Amino acid sequence: MQLTKLSIKEAEDEITKANEIIYKSCGIYPTFVRPPYGSWSDTLEKKTNMRSVLWTIDPLDWKVLDKDQVVRHVVSNAKDGSIILLHDIYKTSVEAALEIVDELTKKGYKFATIEELQID
Repeated sequence: MQLTKLSIKEAEDEITKANEIIYKSCGIYPTFVRPPYGSWSDTLEKKTNMRSVLWTIDPLDWKVLDKDQVVRHVVSNAKDGSIILLHDIYKTSVEAALEIVDELTKKGYKFATIEELQID
């Protein structure tokens, strides 16, 4: 669902529901959001007090459903500071993620949290 196609109240409610689930699972409330479709607004940022995080590499894993193709795309396009978009609801994406970590680690890349990337 594209949050910006909802009313501000509906979008806030969706974010609040998701944050409550995360809190119940992890014991913390998130401060960042990866908005579906990259659809976000300054109004939502102010209302939710959350910062959006978008991606720099989108291998279209949800569409191609091919582990090897996803791995090739990510590994060949990775550079310092890259943020990779993958969808963990697909088995091929999960398998690709594991291989991507191995391949990028071999190439000397280090993985970081969003906070460590110093997003501005």
